[in-house]
Amino acid sequence: MKSLLMSLLCFFVVVSACAESELDNGYNLKHKLVLDPTSNIEAMVYDARYVHHMAHKGVDFWLGIQYPTHTLHPLDVLWDFYSTFLVSVTITHELGHYVRVQEYGGNMEVKPVDLLRPGFIPGHITLPPSATDDERHIVHLGGFEGNSIYAFQQEKSFLVYQAVRPDTLPAYIVNKLFYPLYAYVIKPVSSGSDLQVWNEAGDPKNHVFFVYKRQGNPVLLDGQFPVIEGNVPAGVKGLHGELKEKSLYTLLDPSLLWSFYAMWSIDKYVRPPIIKISDNFSWIYGVQFVPSIFGYDMYATQYMKVFDYDISLYLRDGGPMKSEGWGASVNNLVELGSVVVGLDYETWDQDTYGSGKSYSIFGDIGVGKSWGVTMKVSKKDSGYLIGQPLDSATIGYVGMTYSF
Repeated sequence: MKSLLMSLLCFFVVVSACAESELDNGYNLKHKLVLDPTSNIEAMVYDARYVHHMAHKGVDFWLGIQYPTHTLHPLDVLWDFYSTFLVSVTITHELGHYVRVQEYGGNMEVKPVDLLRPGFIPGHITLPPSATDDERHIVHLGGFEGNSIYAFQQEKSFLVYQAVRPDTLPAYIVNKLFYPLYAYVIKPVSSGSDLQVWNEAGDPKNHVFFVYKRQGNPVLLDGQFPVIEGNVPAGVKGLHGELKEKSLYTLLDPSLLWSFYAMWSIDKYVRPPIIKISDNFSWIYGVQFVPSIFGYDMYATQYMKVFDYDISLYLRDGGPMKSEGWGASVNNLVELGSVVVGLDYETWDQDTYGSGKSYSIFGDIGVGKSWGVTMKVSKKDSGYLIGQPLDSATIGYVGMTYSF
């Protein structure tokens, strides 16, 4: 599986080298292609977004689409539908599970053909006997982590580049709303559903049972999966209902609501709903529900351009178990010619793990008109952060950038 992903990566590097840059259109939409997409979920999502954009560029060339286009090409519409679910379900979600399984020394059966089939269900998952309950839980959360990180990356790029391709917005919408879509549409269950429906309810059910187990309640596991025998506990039904309702708060996000309209644009690029307060200050906020090992985290994020600095600040509050924190990021703290360096800082106070911090330094180095090198190094304390190792760790990635 890993060798297949690396082969696909090499293919898209070659395609990028042959592609024509669009810097002369006034935009500079930079995308990252990380050299080892299985190293962590953040890296995997960067590659998923890169491949998605390159594929759209290729389809435009193949169909001879010129923008603004006043007619929708049927094959382009079909591709948009297919690629949205391929990126949202197969790549970001299922490969999010895969990355977490690899992280904890396990195995997840995935056939190469599955990567081309939207909505595939992965084969058997195995983890070492030494895996903790939190690690088993995180394996089930890996898919939602991939979806949420996709949304966070896209929203940050809205402010940084102040432009987006409309045909990539459906994937943003599906990724951002994946938990409520899963819980309400894909595998819906209610307090009145029978035992078989509950046992087949997928990731949201597995997630709820691990949270229920963390609260000190007995839960039967069949391998990595919670199994219900007899009656569904009232506490599980209540927790499942609470998480479903909380996930709908994501609908308060203005970028999400704008995307439902903007994805139909006939232009090649559209400007996100950024509020320009003055020449030196632009702003937009984001709201994101993210399932976590403590139940859920609700992120309230402020994206700001202050003078020429791209800044994001977030507050995080969760439940039903203690999970709170905040974070700050400056994308371009230092700019020296073609070198750009940024910093991230995050802190938290969580049930079981207590207080902790994470620091990251990242940067890009321009090599040519369109190309560049990107890298990131992060050091964190023990505790849960979306997409990152649970224990204290130093992680990072190296890759390339290409501007569309």
